[in-house]
Amino acid sequence: MSSETNENINKKKYNYLQIYEAAIRNANDIIILFSSQGNILEVNRKAVDTYGYTEEELLSKNIFELRNRERIELASMQFEKAKSGDVEFETMHFKSDGTSFPVEVKSIGIEVNNDRFVLSIIRDISNRMKNEAEIRGLASLVENTEDAIIGKTLEGIITSWNIGAEKIYGYKKEEVIGKHISIIIPDEKINDFYEIIKKIKNGERIRGFESKRRKKNGQLIDVSITVSPIYDLEGNLIGASNITRDITENKKVEKELRDKYEEISALYEELIAIEEELRSNYKELEKAKEEADKANKAKSEFLANISHEIRTPMNGIIGIIDLLKVTELNNNQKEYLDMLSNSSRLLLGILNTILDISKIESGKFELTLKPFNMKKTLDRITKELSIACSKKNLEVFYYIDPYINFDLIGDEIRLNQVLINIINNAIKFTEKGQIMFKVKKLHNTNNKLTLEFSVKDTGIGIKEEFKNDIFKKFVQQDMTYTKNMMERG
Repeated sequence: MSSETNENINKKKYNYLQIYEAAIRNANDIIILFSSQGNILEVNRKAVDTYGYTEEELLSKNIFELRNRERIELASMQFEKAKSGDVEFETMHFKSDGTSFPVEVKSIGIEVNNDRFVLSIIRDISNRMKNEAEIRGLASLVENTEDAIIGKTLEGIITSWNIGAEKIYGYKKEEVIGKHISIIIPDEKINDFYEIIKKIKNGERIRGFESKRRKKNGQLIDVSITVSPIYDLEGNLIGASNITRDITENKKVEKELRDKYEEISALYEELIAIEEELRSNYKELEKAKEEADKANKAKSEFLANISHEIRTPMNGIIGIIDLLKVTELNNNQKEYLDMLSNSSRLLLGILNTILDISKIESGKFELTLKPFNMKKTLDRITKELSIACSKKNLEVFYYIDPYINFDLIGDEIRLNQVLINIINNAIKFTEKGQIMFKVKKLHNTNNKLTLEFSVKDTGIGIKEEFKNDIFKKFVQQDMTYTKNMMERG
């Protein structure tokens, strides 16, 4: 071989060495050459960028200054093993600012001229560790979710079964892995599987498919199923993943809501019918009201006519009484004649009220306010009723508050009528004892005097539960007592 040929070979070797050195210096992984004592001899650009030291600072350091300081013993053992052969491991390295990061280390021992060296290729695996942690988190989420997540082949063989599937279907993982999915599908729903697989093979994804499924104890449940295709790393379709949710309770609630809706709809229709009936009844009531108004008008006309007819003889009676007063009479006769005259005039006042019955019914009743002496009125009432009291041996007397002015302005006829009715009622229901009539002043403001009239007797009284009704029209507490009185009379 000529000297020229040898020179070309040396040049080629020199070029290869440059290429090799450039490749190492610019590699994406960290490459460090260590002495047998662990001192750093050479580093590439990635090492400088990753650890944050300058190249000179790195060349002054030992391998143990980059390793986990709490695991120096393990690091020494791994380095010794690397000097005599290949070794791979994962550990933590530290940057110049003290922060740590996970690395994957591949080290190999090299011997040159009886000296041993260690060449380490170091890769930052922070992203991989992060991805693995996320994958583990997702796997844990899938495993522990309440929904059933089931993996199966395109032939229906179950390949995965999470805790949610165990809770929903009652089967443990070891009971179903390797078995056909039909173990949880009722016979009448088995076509679901073939329809779903057909769509999966066409690249479709099924969402919210509702069907029936069977639990281990044979119970049928309502489920909502989402099915997605599963591909391998080369993109080949290899199976399907089922996410199943038990919607039995939801279906139950939906049914209850539907039943309630139907019930409400029925009530609504019934209310419409009632409304129509009420409209019809309203028309009938309007018609009945018109007829009642006509009848009421006829009644008022009748009362007016009859009271006119009665007034004529009453005026005659009053006239005769006035004539009798001018004849010779003893004291008792004069007293009785005065009582008869007052009663006749009172009756005439009542007849005049009946004449104005239409005003009473229309709420336009008016009192006749005239001056009168209340003491004289009460004396006259007491004398008129004393005869009835004497027949039953009853004492009747009244008490008037001394602070009351007897000369008043009011409707004497109405007051007379009310008091006679009240006292007469007391006489009627009192067999023995006395009747006490009181007049008490409540207050006097702006020349208006408010009086309280009360009657106390020793009769049968009024039951507590009847007091609220006693002043209603045509109401009487008990007819038994009245009937007994009539029978004795």
